[in-house]
Amino acid sequence: RGLYDELVSPLLHVLPMGPGYDISAAAALSCFHVFALQSKGAFDVRWCRGSIAERIFNPWAEQLMRSGKVKIKGGSKVTSITEASNEDVKSGSKFKLSINEGEEILECDAVVLAVGGTAVNNIVAASPPVSDLDVVADFDKLRGVTCVAVRLF
Repeated sequence: RGLYDELVSPLLHVLPMGPGYDISAAAALSCFHVFALQSKGAFDVRWCRGSIAERIFNPWAEQLMRSGKVKIKGGSKVTSITEASNEDVKSGSKFKLSINEGEEILECDAVVLAVGGTAVNNIVAASPPVSDLDVVADFDKLRGVTCVAVRLF
């Protein structure tokens, strides 16, 4: 059980992109064969030494914030996205984000949704400018896994 939890399950999340219980044995074996055995030189997995937040996300967030162009609002919940008014657009803002049920309104020129499926569906449902986009029509059908893949050069 330990080997499955520590190695097989994370690889199944990355290779065929689904939870282990949802992947057939044939699909799992095919992925392991193609990605791990057949391409030994291209398959390089390392487990993070320390927490992912400490080793990857915190340094990345610090670098982004040092640029002066990014605000990271940890622990905040975006509840809706609306289009900015004409006056706001003139000042460079295209969108207004409602944070924590309207406790704060954040003006921005771009939005990156780095959230899971449930959260994105809630945001889309509460955001007419977003829900009107054709590209989000099938967001409610998205399945996802909790997985982090980082390529370091």
